[in-house]
Amino acid sequence: MRVDNVSQPGNIAVTLLKNQTTPDRTLGVAVMSGGKLCTGMFVGVKGDRVSFKIAETELPAGVAQIVLFDEDGNIVCDRLVFIPCRDRLNITATTDKKQYQPLERVDMNLSVTDLNDNPAGGVTFSLAVRDGSDHIRYRSNIMAEMLLSSEIKGYVRDPLYYFESDDTDRRQALDLLLMIQGWRRYSWNRMTGREPLEHEYLPEQGIETGGRVIKEALLSGRETPVAGAQVSVMLTRQDEGSDDKKVETGYAETDGSGRFDFMSGASGKWDMVFGITENGKKKDYRVILDRFPAPVPRRYNLTDLAPTETETDGESGESGESGGSSGMYGGLSQARIDSMVRGMALGDSIRLIDAVTFTAKRRTREDEIYHNRSTSTVYYDVLAEMDKLYDSGEYYQDIHSFLKSVNNNFFVKGIGTNGELLYKNKTPLVIINYNPVEWGTDDMEIYKAFDPDGVKAVYINEDLNVMAQYVKISEEGASREFGELGQGASSAMSLTPQTIARDYLGCVVFIETYDEGEFPKRPARGVRRTSWEGYSTPGEFYSPDYSVLPPDNDYRRTLYWNPNVTTDEAGEATVVFYNNSRATRFNISAETVAPDGRIGFYRKQATLPE
Repeated sequence: MRVDNVSQPGNIAVTLLKNQTTPDRTLGVAVMSGGKLCTGMFVGVKGDRVSFKIAETELPAGVAQIVLFDEDGNIVCDRLVFIPCRDRLNITATTDKKQYQPLERVDMNLSVTDLNDNPAGGVTFSLAVRDGSDHIRYRSNIMAEMLLSSEIKGYVRDPLYYFESDDTDRRQALDLLLMIQGWRRYSWNRMTGREPLEHEYLPEQGIETGGRVIKEALLSGRETPVAGAQVSVMLTRQDEGSDDKKVETGYAETDGSGRFDFMSGASGKWDMVFGITENGKKKDYRVILDRFPAPVPRRYNLTDLAPTETETDGESGESGESGGSSGMYGGLSQARIDSMVRGMALGDSIRLIDAVTFTAKRRTREDEIYHNRSTSTVYYDVLAEMDKLYDSGEYYQDIHSFLKSVNNNFFVKGIGTNGELLYKNKTPLVIINYNPVEWGTDDMEIYKAFDPDGVKAVYINEDLNVMAQYVKISEEGASREFGELGQGASSAMSLTPQTIARDYLGCVVFIETYDEGEFPKRPARGVRRTSWEGYSTPGEFYSPDYSVLPPDNDYRRTLYWNPNVTTDEAGEATVVFYNNSRATRFNISAETVAPDGRIGFYRKQATLPE
């Protein structure tokens, strides 16, 4: 089969050739695009050749497959051809000014028309405006991706080359590209029914939440799955600023292994309540949900953030939660230290400068709390962590067992709250609602009486200055502490919050409790309360408004992005955004696929005079 898709614009010329020993026969011709049959015919092949034409107007734009098949449905030969996009949309962009100051407002007008300059109203397109100084070469657009790249396999160096103009050279180059393609996106045998169409993955109907119902023996603790239990679930959510509460309900019955599942297509975070009944009576059975494990959080150090230097120096680059190497330079590699030394001029030495006094506004309690939270190593949402422990089959009776369960750095020397809590083999300073405690007194053990159910959040901070901030020293506490250590009173009097933090403390544990009226209620018998995460809700792309915000150093590379800009009846749309601190030119990209299939795109690097 010889196909000419170049010399006769608007038509595809097909010639079927055979030798004299091949008997005359009737073959079928099918032309497909996008997995659908567009046109077809039967051709009687007599003599040494037969020719016919296929009008390109009968085919949609993109890659089409011409299949020649016999009376049994077997492919004799096939060929890929490209149908050019004859009808498309034009998008243009203009700005209200030729020159913009840093952080100045930009009003951009966009217009969408057809090839006859008629306005295209109601067309939705995506728009991106980037800082032109950070231009990244990207040689493709929505037409090249949808009409060509999605239909072939393999690396194509410059897909946009084939669409820069509709001349003979580019059409021939595109035809050659398709001739070397052996992969087909759509299976001929499946489309003709010769092979069954079996879906490897069915379309997703929602997010499945599964679990099991078990009964625990009081003495042995043995878990027995409960079959035939009735499980009801209720999802509730109240959006911020709305008085209406959203409610979804479901019902299931456990199978022989005590398992159940629900399906929901809701978005966002919901409160979830399970109720268990058996033969119409509430049962105090345990509901364990299937939860996917998350990566264990750990702290990065400089060797993790500079792998190239580490590999060069022959170091392993491994580090635990202790924070890497110690010493004056912390986690700096030897190569970086050497480069700092080489940068010093000959004869340079360390010089002591005169003392200076800094004055600053004292931080408020709210500022200190914010600072302590932001410098913490780990944060725990206690309610969420309790849910994870519950579903993993772990138990906790007190604050010690809870901290040990969520963080492997904690260790309890002894039993329960009577034991000594250690963090990396040092004493943790436990602070309730950011109230300092006296070192060596009973204040340090007040937290042991707290019920973990009343704790809202836990922050772990290893900053020495933060630890010292919450240590109070009294003569009684210092004497008692050093008396237990067998040291004298002079050692006790030399204590400072800084020395205590450095020599005795491993971290400070900030425990935030619920306010009055916020304390979570214990569920009734046979009820399980938890939270449920649905589909992620799309967020709005950040775009600062400097008409209300104070000027700031702004180095955004993407100044504006919106996937849903819609034109009015006149085919016009206007967007407003603010420049960053340095842009001298804009890279503008707009692309669309209209409901009728027409493609439109616009890409321009607009220069702004300095």
